[in-house]
Amino acid sequence: MEILIPDIVDTALISGVISLFLIADILIKNYLKINIRDVGADLSIGSVVIQFGYISIILVNQQMDIFWSNVLLAICFGLFWVAGLWLASKRDALTDMLSYTIGTFTLAASIMHFLGTFKPMGMIMLFVYSLILSVLAFLLADYLRTESVKKTYEKLTSDLQIYDMSESYRKLEAGKENIDPLQPVVDIIRGAVRNNDDFTASVGVKTIPKLCSKVLSSGGKKNLIIKYINIHLYQLAILSREEENRFVLMEVIDAFGAIGKEASQAGMESFTLQSLDKMSGFFELHREIEYFPQLDKLTLIKRSKGIKDLVDIFRNKVVVTPLHKLAIATGDIGIASAKKDMLDSTEKSVILLKKIALDAAVNRDTATLGKIREVLLEVARTVDSKDQKHLKKLIIYSLRDIGIKTVQESPDREKHDCLDKVIEALEEVGELFGMDSLADVTSALKDIGVVAARKHSDEKVSRIIPVMENFCTVAASSNQSDNASLAVNAIVEVCEISIKEQMVESTASSSKSLANLSNIESISAIVSEAIFEIGKFQEIDREMFALFDKTYRKSGGR
Repeated sequence: MEILIPDIVDTALISGVISLFLIADILIKNYLKINIRDVGADLSIGSVVIQFGYISIILVNQQMDIFWSNVLLAICFGLFWVAGLWLASKRDALTDMLSYTIGTFTLAASIMHFLGTFKPMGMIMLFVYSLILSVLAFLLADYLRTESVKKTYEKLTSDLQIYDMSESYRKLEAGKENIDPLQPVVDIIRGAVRNNDDFTASVGVKTIPKLCSKVLSSGGKKNLIIKYINIHLYQLAILSREEENRFVLMEVIDAFGAIGKEASQAGMESFTLQSLDKMSGFFELHREIEYFPQLDKLTLIKRSKGIKDLVDIFRNKVVVTPLHKLAIATGDIGIASAKKDMLDSTEKSVILLKKIALDAAVNRDTATLGKIREVLLEVARTVDSKDQKHLKKLIIYSLRDIGIKTVQESPDREKHDCLDKVIEALEEVGELFGMDSLADVTSALKDIGVVAARKHSDEKVSRIIPVMENFCTVAASSNQSDNASLAVNAIVEVCEISIKEQMVESTASSSKSLANLSNIESISAIVSEAIFEIGKFQEIDREMFALFDKTYRKSGGR
């Protein structure tokens, strides 16, 4: 223990010096509005200066036996300085913090070497302290940087008056020369996007919905203000897409969603429709360009902003594509609109969600499709509680179109996770809407099944048949003979195509379902007629009909 006391004292003294130097460097740079990302590199250059001082002492004392080893050490410290600059240029949290750690430890090592207190235990203690100090310093620097950027935007927006903004936009709309009150804010954001400064751009984008919230809660004319805010956001979305900056683009989409949702909650449908129009316009443009790929976990970890983000990454719940974010934003607006009985904006939201889902199905984006399924079900619950029949049909047939597109774009015999999500959604919607929509749901399932059968997709057809059987059973138990008959005919239609295409699995699945339904007394006659109709295939394809007949009898069909 006595041996460790000098090491602890030396480490404490060196740590105190480094802490003062590090904090002073951060505060001075922040005050002078100089970039504080490269503070780690500053510490490393400090270690180079100290080492040069030590080499000077060596030369004065003519201790040439240790000269070259210290020159080599100075070169190493110089390399650490270069590494610190390179890491700071990457502009993400993980590399910034690593730069701080390297700089802190390099400076500590150089001071310890200069004082002649270089010992293994002391170095270990200094390394641990450097790691802790660098994390704390990074958090301080990040906080100061955030506050500095926020204050810049607050200065530009705090004095904006609703009346003055409205008058300025009225003059601009009339073609008169005038200054756009939001142009300074937008210019900073655009410059940040072009310079790959995601942080400054993201903070700026977040100020726009806050300003919009202030506008919506105020009195007077605000139509032109909301119009120009949406125009600015649309232009920022286009710029972010051109610069391939997915993270700023996702912030812009978030801003659209926040504005549209707040307008819906305030019952201002015209403003909600403005946001949806711009979102739809951006989507139409966005899907014509190359699709954003999924990000690997390391990149997501680098971009994380806290423990919650890290947990979401490892649970695969993080949003990484603009289309996924657009689905969330559109869903928020749709749900808020449905709750306020705003039919036009709810309808427009569902249509946009369908378009996004069709694109997601083509690109096998199961995360986005899963989110759309959740959103459509939430909209469906709201619509059902308010008995909006037109929107019920729209939701059901949107799911049908998504299912058909999924089948058309997927390999013939390969399972498609996106189709499972669509079928599950139709099941839940059918149960939610009840008997009034059973015919529409059954028809939607039949259409998907017919397309799958014509594509010779055995596994997909076999996934759909049991769902139609279930709805037929529900209809029969509720004495809904028309709906039951419709479901039986739907199964028969898919079965006939399966026999024609010589699809063994789906033919057997159809036969088994019809056998089960034949044992329900109230619809046994309907099933018997259907089986009689299928009997024509005995002369067309004996082998496939024999399979159907054998499975039917084996399953206990009457």
